[in-house]
Amino acid sequence: MDSSSSSIEQIQGEAPQQRLYRVVVDTYVLHSSPVLSAYAKKFPERIPAPDTGKPALPLLLRYFCFRAWRDLVDVNPNPSANANPSVADFFRRSDADKNGTLDVSDVVGALRLGLGEDMATPILAQQMLNILDGNNDGQVNLPELTSGLSVGV
Repeated sequence: MDSSSSSIEQIQGEAPQQRLYRVVVDTYVLHSSPVLSAYAKKFPERIPAPDTGKPALPLLLRYFCFRAWRDLVDVNPNPSANANPSVADFFRRSDADKNGTLDVSDVVGALRLGLGEDMATPILAQQMLNILDGNNDGQVNLPELTSGLSVGV
């Protein structure tokens, strides 16, 4: 680090300008940004084909939904074959109507308590349910929650 300018001069012996970074950029942004578009034209071999992989938005949505679940549940990073106690405790606390499933209103309530009013939206709750809903009934039961959180992103 240059103390006079507070700029980084080297990272592990390399100048930052010489390093090649990997970033997620949606195809639309790649073509609409003059800087990224120019980079793609200059280095086409570094840009994956448009039909490669998944679009950035669904990847980011999935990541943030799993992050919200983990923040709510306080998941143990080394779950056993049985339901992680924190997952089961979270499920019992969040299942407001005690019907054995979490629905949108249950998840909104959990978001409100765990992450604050600003995060407690039905849209986020529905997306969070969608990524773990194994039987597509619009709700998540304890086995789906436990299994989904052990798989993760």
